[in-house]
Amino acid sequence: MEATNDITTKTTNEDSSLASSAPKKKEEEEEEKEWDVWRAAAYGNQEKLEFFVNNAPSSSIIIDAKDANGFRPLQWAALNNRVAIAKYLLDLGADVNAGDDERQTALHWAAVRGALPVAELLLQRKAKLHNQDIRGYTAAHVAAQYGHASMLYHFLLRWNLDVNCMDEDRRCPLHWGAYKGFKDVVKLLLAFDADVILPDREGCTALHWAAIRGKAEAAHVLALCGGEELLKARDTDGNTPSQLAMEKGHKSLSNMLTNQLVTLKEGQTWWSQKGMAIFCLAVVCGLTLMFVNFVVVGPLGTPRVDVALAAWSWMVVISSITGLIFFWRVANTDPGFVSTRAQLAAKSLKNASSSVENLINHSDDIDDIEKGSGLGLGGGSSSSEITSSSAASSLKWLDHPELWAGNWERLCVTCKIVKPAGTKHCQIAKRCVRRFDHYCPWMGNTVGAKNHRDFVIFLLLETFAMIVSLLVAVIRVWEENPSEKQRSKTGVLFFVACDVAVLIPVLLLVSSQLAQVARNITTNELMNLHRYTYLRATDGTFKNPFDKGVFKNLVSFFCVDANRRTREFEEKANTNVGGFTPKNATTKD
Repeated sequence: MEATNDITTKTTNEDSSLASSAPKKKEEEEEEKEWDVWRAAAYGNQEKLEFFVNNAPSSSIIIDAKDANGFRPLQWAALNNRVAIAKYLLDLGADVNAGDDERQTALHWAAVRGALPVAELLLQRKAKLHNQDIRGYTAAHVAAQYGHASMLYHFLLRWNLDVNCMDEDRRCPLHWGAYKGFKDVVKLLLAFDADVILPDREGCTALHWAAIRGKAEAAHVLALCGGEELLKARDTDGNTPSQLAMEKGHKSLSNMLTNQLVTLKEGQTWWSQKGMAIFCLAVVCGLTLMFVNFVVVGPLGTPRVDVALAAWSWMVVISSITGLIFFWRVANTDPGFVSTRAQLAAKSLKNASSSVENLINHSDDIDDIEKGSGLGLGGGSSSSEITSSSAASSLKWLDHPELWAGNWERLCVTCKIVKPAGTKHCQIAKRCVRRFDHYCPWMGNTVGAKNHRDFVIFLLLETFAMIVSLLVAVIRVWEENPSEKQRSKTGVLFFVACDVAVLIPVLLLVSSQLAQVARNITTNELMNLHRYTYLRATDGTFKNPFDKGVFKNLVSFFCVDANRRTREFEEKANTNVGGFTPKNATTKD
C-alpha cells in the first residue's frame, strides 16, 4: 500500500507540474512571436538579433528595414545606447545616415537620451553630424532640447560642430537651450562663441525665448554675456525680452532684465567706483585729526598729556597712517585677476610673432628661412600661418578636465575661460578674480588672492587705532587737575561718539574676516557652499579640506606668499574634486 501511494503521489505531482508548465510554454511562445529585429535591437538582445538576421532572406535588407512606425533597428539601438548592437548592425552594412519618415537618423536618436558612447561610434563610422530632419534639427539641436551639455561638449570639441547651425526656423542650439532653461547648455554654447544676438525668423534671440518661458537662470547668463545690445533687441513685433517676460506673467524676471539694462545704460563712472573709497579715506583721516586736535592737544587750558598717554597717542597716529598705506595697496593692487581668453589669445599671438621674428633675425641663412627650409614655414606665409595657428588653438583651453567631469560652473561666459578653483567673476570689476572674497565699495576694489592679506591688516591697524584712541579719550575726559580752569569737553565727546559709531561695524567686519582666515575659507565660499564641490564630502555635507588648524591657517595667511598660497589651494581643490579626462576621447582624424 505504501508503494502504491508513493507511485500515485509521484504521478499526481508530475501531472500537476506538466499542467503548470503548459501556460508558461504558451507565454514563452507568445513572447517569442512578439520579438522582432527592432525589439531585439532596442533591448540589446544580440542573440535574437543574430537569429532574425541569419534567418532573413537578405540580411542587408532586414538591418535597414523600417518597423510599423517607420523606425530602423539602428535607431532603436542608438536610443537605448546599445553600443554592441549598433556595432553589429554597422558591421553588417547598416546605413549610418539612414533616416526614418521624418529624416531623423540614429545620431538624432542617440542625442535624445545623451547616449554619448553610441554617438561616438556612429560618428566614427561616418555619421553626418549636421544632418537635418524635416524640421531642420541636427543632433546638436536635439541634444540642446534635452539638456545634454556633455554630448554638445563632445560634438564641439572633438567633431567640429558648427555652434550656430540653424534649423528651418533659423534657430540654433542656443535658442533651444535657453527656451528649455538649461543653464549649463547655455553657458557651454556661449563659451564656444555662440552668437548671442542671433535672431530667428520671428526676430527672437535666445534671451527672448528664455524670457517667454520664464527661465531666469538662463536669462541671467545670457544678459551678462550679451549686454545692452541683447537687452534692447526687439523681435518682429517690436518686443524686448523684458516686455515679453512681463506679458507672459514673469514679473520678477522682467524687473531683473529692466534693472540690468538701466545699470548698463548708466555705466560705471570713476566716482561710482571710487566715491565710497574717498569717503572711507576721509573718515580715517578725519578721526585721526579729531583725535590729535580734541584729545591730545585739546582746547585752551587742557593739561598736557603724560608720558604714557603720549606714547599711546603716538601709536594711534602711527597705526592710522600705516593703515592708510595698506588702504592704498588694497584699493590699487591687482586682486588676482585671471587673464581673459582674449588676453591669452593676444599674448599667444604676440609670442608666436616674436618667435618667428627672432628666428629670421638670428638665422645665418635668410634664403633658407624664406623658403621654409628646416623651419617648417612656407615661403612668405609665416604671418598667415601664425594667425591660423592662433585661431585653431584659441579653443584649446576648453579641453579641460573640469569640463570633461561635467563641472559647468567653472565656465565663465564673460571672460570665456575655465575658472580655477575658488575663482569667481566679479560683476563690478568685470573680471574673474582668484580666491574671490568680496567686492568692497569702501576700498573701491575687489578683495581677492593678492590683496586679501592687506585688507585684513588694514582693518586690524585701524581697529587698533580706534580702540586705543577711544581709551585715551575716556582717560582725558575723566582726568582732573586742581590748577586747571574749567574747560569744554565737547570736542572730546564728539570724537568719542564718532569713534564708537565707526568702531562697532568695523569690529564686526574684522571679527568675521579673522574667523574666516582662521578656517581658511573666503566670504564667497561661505555664502555659496552649495556651488563648490570641493567643499562637500561624499555624503553632501560641508567639509573644508583646506582647514589646517587655526594657528597654521593664520601663519599661512599672514606669512606665506599669496601666489604660493593660491597655487597650493587650486592644486588641492582640483585633487579634492577628482576631475578626469576621459580615456576613450578620440579625435576626428
